Amino acid sequence: MRVLILTYGSRGDVQPYVALGRGLEAKGHEVTLATSKRFSAFVGEHGLRFAGLSDDLLAIIDTDQGREMLENTNNVLSMLRRMFAMAKQVGPMQRALLEDSWRVAKAARPDVVIFHPKAYGGPLVAEKLGVPVLLASMPRHGARRTASHRGSSTSCTTPRAATFRCCMQSAGT
Repeated sequence: MRVLILTYGSRGDVQPYVALGRGLEAKGHEVTLATSKRFSAFVGEHGLRFAGLSDDLLAIIDTDQGREMLENTNNVLSMLRRMFAMAKQVGPMQRALLEDSWRVAKAARPDVVIFHPKAYGGPLVAEKLGVPVLLASMPRHGARRTASHRGSSTSCTTPRAATFRCCMQSAGT
């Protein structure tokens, strides 16, 4: 099965999807991981096929204005002003990210699309290709252990992970 994984954000947003991709490849699937170009080497070091998405949205966080918007949340009115001021800049970047996602998907020709919530184009791409889509939201630190899901012999770390594993099993992986 050809799998396209779309993820975006910091290394903490990308790393779990690299692990997921490696696991899928170990099961015999062909995986393409699409994320910010800044993670090309990281993805490649783990033996996965890499497809680059624009760094532009992430580059905003690297600016003084971007850091101010994220860090200074004490004054809601001031925060809203900063968000509106950046909207004209961010809108075209979001469109470019969607266009990159579509370009990557056409090249990968996946049978299924798995996406991170920040890679919000995942469902649109899957719908246009006519393939299934899975939202893979990884558990956060401090997740508690739960019982196996529906008689599965594999234990999961959270109910959300159990649901994800169940979906992956029903998709034949």
